[in-house]
Amino acid sequence: MLTRAAQVPNTGKPEDMEEAVGDAVRALDNLASEAGDQSERAQELADSLVMELCVREANTFWLAGMAANAVTSYRQALDRGDRSHTLKGRVHDLVGNLATAKREAEGPEAAIKVYDEYIKKAVGAKDSVALRDLLNRQSILCQENRDFEQAIAIMERVQAIDDRGSDVQNKIRTSLKLSRLHEMAGSPDAYTYARTAYELAKKNDDEYLLLQACDLLIGSFLATDTAQCRILLQEALNTAVERDKATDRATFHDRYGRFEMRLRHWDEAFKQLQQGLDVLGFKLSADTDGPMGKRAKPLAELLLDMGRCYKGKGDPEQALNYLLACERTIANTSMGLPVFPEPDIGELYLAQGNTPKALQYGRAALARADEEGNKENLDLERRATLLMYKVLKDQGDSKGALAMHERWTNAMGSRRDEDFKLGLQRKQLTEAFTKKEAEMLEANVRREVERENKEKEREARTWYFVIGGTILFLGAAVVVFIDRRRRLARFEKEAAQLETQALRSQMNPHFIFNALNSINAFVQQNEPDKAASYLSRFARLMRLVLENSRQSEVPLKDDLDALDAYLHLERTRTGEKFDYRIEVAEDIDPEDVMVPPLVAQPFVENAIWHGMSGKEERGLITLSVSRKGDQLLFAIEDDGVGRNSPKRMASMGAPDPGKGGKKTSLGTAITKARLDLVRQQKGKDAGFIYVDLPQGTRVELTLPFSSAL
Repeated sequence: MLTRAAQVPNTGKPEDMEEAVGDAVRALDNLASEAGDQSERAQELADSLVMELCVREANTFWLAGMAANAVTSYRQALDRGDRSHTLKGRVHDLVGNLATAKREAEGPEAAIKVYDEYIKKAVGAKDSVALRDLLNRQSILCQENRDFEQAIAIMERVQAIDDRGSDVQNKIRTSLKLSRLHEMAGSPDAYTYARTAYELAKKNDDEYLLLQACDLLIGSFLATDTAQCRILLQEALNTAVERDKATDRATFHDRYGRFEMRLRHWDEAFKQLQQGLDVLGFKLSADTDGPMGKRAKPLAELLLDMGRCYKGKGDPEQALNYLLACERTIANTSMGLPVFPEPDIGELYLAQGNTPKALQYGRAALARADEEGNKENLDLERRATLLMYKVLKDQGDSKGALAMHERWTNAMGSRRDEDFKLGLQRKQLTEAFTKKEAEMLEANVRREVERENKEKEREARTWYFVIGGTILFLGAAVVVFIDRRRRLARFEKEAAQLETQALRSQMNPHFIFNALNSINAFVQQNEPDKAASYLSRFARLMRLVLENSRQSEVPLKDDLDALDAYLHLERTRTGEKFDYRIEVAEDIDPEDVMVPPLVAQPFVENAIWHGMSGKEERGLITLSVSRKGDQLLFAIEDDGVGRNSPKRMASMGAPDPGKGGKKTSLGTAITKARLDLVRQQKGKDAGFIYVDLPQGTRVELTLPFSSAL
């Protein structure tokens, strides 16, 4: 209507449009200048009309492939829009058009600068709504350019805006975007942002965003913790059932099926996948070519995974039926679904000896891997190139097969997936460890508050007795009572502090730091199996330490398990510089005998760090447990350099010249204090002595024999 009123021809020719728009703009400006008292209002109206005419002109140039001309026209439209605050909404819409045209004409960097220009204007105007919208669009542009680092930095600015606001949905969506960007970048922080979004959505009772966040969390846990993954899957399914939305239920049945397939639980996987297909009302025998709408994506995913499940179960015929049904589902939708059955179909045809069909699907898989939106999908590229290599090799095309093999090798050479998995394990381990420590601290504080409250109640009752009885007699009793309670409280506090210090000295930050450095070294040396094994043992040791530290006594078996894990890790870290043995006398039942947790650990640590430090050849550390009457004896013996060796003295640190004697480690001093407490509590001997051997050192640690029965 506007172009007809301005007599702009609708020929679609850029030159006709440019000339007519120029004439119309000049005419509108002349009319506005002649408006007299209403000139300001007239100019505002003229600017609005001119802006729309320039947009029409820019669109014509764009359709004609003249991106540079489109940039000029969009810029003219925006210049007019910037004159009036009433047009700012339209201006923000056109910034994206200008950035797109700039990208086509001058490249991605020019498009980024367009957003920088208008972001700066929004900051100056203190328009947080416009700023948030522009930053989101700029982040999407960086993502399309695969500049994930810049996209993440931009979204962190959006997150800062959201943190100052009260819109919880914005906070959830921003965390979801950051999680996806970190996943694309191969960063383990994807898990952190997914968890933030999950907790916010759950707290805000937003079922739609909760399911999205849960899907991202499951993706993180699929690489690591199967137990936690199973909990999240069941929680997601329960939420989807409550929401009563078929597509969500089907999606999470599919994820559950993938999870079981990864564990090679084919029957359990089949059960979950079939339930998902039942929710969507799909029957293979009644497969139709009709449109599926929003059900297309979950249906295609279920059919693909069902085909893979049948393949895993050893039924290639049924696997092919479901994979072909998946292909038909994708073909019948207008949306580009990120579901790729082509490599699986090609592999099945190749196994049947149908090479032409395998070649057809191999080329199709390769074409999809080369599409702009799929270039980050390394799994698709690996499977497509491997299939093509096998097909071309069967056909005798050595040159083509070699090219596919080189491309497959390059795709397989990426270590990003392994680094991402190990990063997730480290992050989840750190969060679990921090959470355990917080729980322990909270429990200790709660016990202390309860103890203080009870003590106050007792004191109050005592004062009531004082008032009702003989002041002199009861006054003396109160003094004795309070003094006794204070001494008991001080004793308990000292015991708790010593136990805490012992735990911290045993599993000190240096050990954790060295362990993580060892993991990093294995990854850098391209030894992911060793890294994963070391990390698994490290996590197990941390769990044992935290669990055992909650109790004053633990079964000997649990304590020796923790010491065995510690010795194994240190042996691996030092490059197997020493061997070790743990021996328990036959008259001792490790599950029945109770000991203070990790009381022998500081002496084992000394044997490793000081006994083995100066030894040239491989050493041996022996930990033996035996019974002598009513005493339990720990003997820690090494064949190292001995306590009087200069190398041993250097490793322990020089003694204080003013005091003489050897330097005592913090862990040993705390252990002595712990043993003094054991002696006071049980009324029996507890302590340790050093025995210098011709080759090495022996520590004999004695404890009162204690049985769980």
